[in-house]
Amino acid sequence: MIDKIIFYDADFLICFLTIGETFILKKAFNEIIVPMQVFKELTRKKSPNIVKETIIDLRDSGFVKVPVIKSNSRVNIAYRAIKNGYWHEDFKKLGKGESAALAFAIEREGVIASNNFYDIKDYVDKYELPLLTTSYFLALAFDKDIIDYDEACDLYYRMIEKERGMPCSSFEEYYNSLYKEDTENFGFRLFE
Repeated sequence: MIDKIIFYDADFLICFLTIGETFILKKAFNEIIVPMQVFKELTRKKSPNIVKETIIDLRDSGFVKVPVIKSNSRVNIAYRAIKNGYWHEDFKKLGKGESAALAFAIEREGVIASNNFYDIKDYVDKYELPLLTTSYFLALAFDKDIIDYDEACDLYYRMIEKERGMPCSSFEEYYNSLYKEDTENFGFRLFE
């Protein structure tokens, strides 16, 4: 198992929450870390009920941990700099959830779980952060027999049906065309 802490952005988790399938997360991890800003994003009024109810249930069961950024911490300095674009060459501002997940990953030398690659790419590159996308995670889980091929295909397809913006039209296509490249680019193998 990976020795780094993974900090989750909303878009990664929404892929699983919108289809009502968190079993794979529970099979793969003992707990998941969701910064408070991400938790608030997932539980806001306009979020689908299945997303709100599931993330709250996961928090209440102790599986989801929700750290708060302390005002006098290095994480807070990083969070504010990222959110306001101060650490970006083009002063590109990011949302609260992305900024919080990135700040924790940078300051704690962790992994960021996010599908917003183009939004966070500059930070991933600059700080050499390992990245976990939903597609990459599904492929890793398949390789390590956490899920079988049919489960991976079904989950991927259902995420596409929910318009989750997957990089390929099927799990098979992703696995055969992008997985190897992602393994090289994202900086780690989750289940070594």
